[in-house]
Amino acid sequence: MKLHRSAAMYLPNFLDGFDRLVAFDAETTGKPTPDAEFIRKQPFAWRAPGIIVEVGFVEMLREGEGWRKGETWSSRVNPDGPIDPEAIKIHRIRPADLKNAPRFPAILPKVKDFVGESPIVAHAYENERDFLD
Repeated sequence: MKLHRSAAMYLPNFLDGFDRLVAFDAETTGKPTPDAEFIRKQPFAWRAPGIIVEVGFVEMLREGEGWRKGETWSSRVNPDGPIDPEAIKIHRIRPADLKNAPRFPAILPKVKDFVGESPIVAHAYENERDFLD
């Protein structure tokens, strides 16, 4: 089921089955994620540049009637591609800051390990979901 951004208003108990959530945020290059049709038209050896330049995760653990902050994890990510100057103005992450950062596939095992089976929550969930997809 796809939840509306104000799902809590309509489904006040939708978190009752969870004792752990993972909040996620990403900073990006400001470039759009290529769609499947665009990717199909590229040469065989073409490798898409990354979109993400930094990821951050915060574990939220149920404590009584509320939630408390648990572990956190973040990483810079080298997109091996250009960063829109407008995106740099927002997050202040420059290409030089990413020179020695890993590409996303290198951190993916850590991302999967940190998230586990927990639901991911995000402020701009549609954007964040698309970046992780």
